[in-house]
Amino acid sequence: MSRSLIACALDAGTTTVARVKTTSHGAFTMTMCSGIDGGLDDFATPSGAKLAGKLVAALKE
Repeated sequence: MSRSLIACALDAGTTTVARVKTTSHGAFTMTMCSGIDGGLDDFATPSGAKLAGKLVAALKE
């Protein structure tokens, strides 16, 4: 049985969202990887809400 996991990595200026599919045999396959311009430093700015919206949209894909 396979399982899909989502990983999100944030640094000061970039956010990355990746989807990894696992199998019962212990194999991994990256099925999606998306980078977003903006990171932890940008969430505290006036455009932070827009960045949060982009992150939510990437997680829904």
